[in-house]
Amino acid sequence: MDEKANKENKNYQIGNKIIPSTNISGIISLGDDYIIYINTQGLLSWEITNIPEWLLPSVIEATRLNGIIIARLSRKYLRSANNLLGRALLNSILVGEKNSTSEQFEDVRNFLDEKKDEYINIVHMGTDFTIYKNSKDEIQYWHTNVPEQLYNFMKEFVTYRSLANNSLPHKHKLLASNLLAGALNSAFRKPSSDDSSEILRDAKDFITQQINSSFRLRYFSALIIISIISITLLLLINQIFPDNSLYFWGAICGTTGSLLSLLHRMPKIKLNPFLSVGSLIIEGCVRLLIGCIFGVFIILASKSNIALGFLKNNMLSLLVFSIISGFSERFVPELIQSITNNSLNKIKANN
Repeated sequence: MDEKANKENKNYQIGNKIIPSTNISGIISLGDDYIIYINTQGLLSWEITNIPEWLLPSVIEATRLNGIIIARLSRKYLRSANNLLGRALLNSILVGEKNSTSEQFEDVRNFLDEKKDEYINIVHMGTDFTIYKNSKDEIQYWHTNVPEQLYNFMKEFVTYRSLANNSLPHKHKLLASNLLAGALNSAFRKPSSDDSSEILRDAKDFITQQINSSFRLRYFSALIIISIISITLLLLINQIFPDNSLYFWGAICGTTGSLLSLLHRMPKIKLNPFLSVGSLIIEGCVRLLIGCIFGVFIILASKSNIALGFLKNNMLSLLVFSIISGFSERFVPELIQSITNNSLNKIKANN
């Protein structure tokens, strides 16, 4: 039955079209001169023929409250709000001229006041979808039926939305949310599996770049703080055992060399946005510890004449080589390999 026939015969049913592009999904109440219903977007609507003057204030109040529900209320509360408002409007119609007042809507107003802290901001809206920000400025969406060709797009969208929400500072999260909302709007309006990844590219690039920048800053700060703490502890221990100060200075120089190496390579480090910054800091701490051990090894090797024995009486040269051992990951391992090969050759020659 078409829209005109429905209005003439008052024979509305679920699935009927009541206004252009809007079908009935559920009927709350139906009378000779009115219908209160839920449309296919899950929103409350109504049609009242020849609204009497005494009912006009109630209809205006219902329209105002319905606007708040549509624009600001989260989808999880939509059914409850629709039921409250639908019943309030129905009561205003049924009680008649003498008893119809805006007090009928008090329960609706109280319900909206209770949920005010969870109000949303609609960013984009279509006939079958709504994209909005929740109270934490996180992008959420509602869709009657997400097209199958967008499934891969939606997986990527959810992944990068989670990254933005959990890893970015608030200012950058707002920018990322706007990019994600724009990409989601484009995908919903023109669903296509061919260009869905391209639609999300700007948001993905921005989120990845900002996460990398944030990770590098925290990584750099953590390394500096850990290095300062480590060097301070070594200096304090050196005060307790002054007879072994050269070895402690070797450890300090090795740690310094590792720190310089990490800072030198930082712009080239490829960070995985799915890794936590904690794992990167642990990796950096291990590298500093290795540098510290390598620095001590250089002192031991020189003093024992196993390697670099010509430097054993030159403290400054030893400390420079300790820094080099921390800076170059291959220096000490290759030195150890060289010592091992020489030792094996001497054993074979003696046999």
